[in-house]
Amino acid sequence: MSAPTTTTAAAPSPTNAGGTSTNRPHPSPTDPATTPVIDATSPDATSPNGTGTAHPAATPPAPGEVDVHEALDVPAFRRLLRPDRLRWSAGELRDLTRSTALDLAAPLLRLARYVPAQRWWARLALTEGVEVWLLTWMPGQGTEPHDHGGAAGSFTVLAGEVREDYRYPRGPVRAATRRVGDALGFGAGRAHQVRNTGARDAVTVHAYSPPLVPTREYRSLADIPDRIAALPAPARRSTASEEPSRSPGVLAPAPLRAVHASVLGK
Repeated sequence: MSAPTTTTAAAPSPTNAGGTSTNRPHPSPTDPATTPVIDATSPDATSPNGTGTAHPAATPPAPGEVDVHEALDVPAFRRLLRPDRLRWSAGELRDLTRSTALDLAAPLLRLARYVPAQRWWARLALTEGVEVWLLTWMPGQGTEPHDHGGAAGSFTVLAGEVREDYRYPRGPVRAATRRVGDALGFGAGRAHQVRNTGARDAVTVHAYSPPLVPTREYRSLADIPDRIAALPAPARRSTASEEPSRSPGVLAPAPLRAVHASVLGK
């Protein structure tokens, strides 16, 4: 993997609503004018271009806990997750996805699946302050235009390349090709659309803080409001033993496991 190119995209504070919300990690096509808000506990619709089914909704772990995908349940990953950190900046999220992609490339690529009928993803970790995802993109697969509901975010390209079209409120639509090793961090007031427009499969690592905030989609990036409002995140779980709810059709190939902070070596 080549040395990463890193970018942190600052953004204005979100204050005003717009679009239609849906659950993680990215929305599927709907009509914002006619489609109601999609409850975060229900599976996402499947897009004709391959957008995947929804990951199960969950509540953040109780303080000091981490939910880790068993394929990544190794000390190197646990150390990156910082369960004591309740809010991550765009730069910190960028460093997290970049380090995860660089340090854990082999297990991530073994975990990755490629599904022609629908885009695939798996949640790698969840703490009170951050969630981490692995996504794959076959040629032609992508998202609809969306924001992240007031959460800061990041992604790093692990394999292949993706095209990102993005826009800040009142700004122009811009486009960039994100290639292997590229790492991007962005603040809350930003909307984008990510697609694999190339001929090879792509793999990306994503992180968001605060975790589990719904995304909100638009007909086009030209439709985002002058200011992007924050959407509410679910309340955290009260105990370590409580398991997240599971929705049908989830593509994550292995369960998450609750791990207390005392075993993280932090």
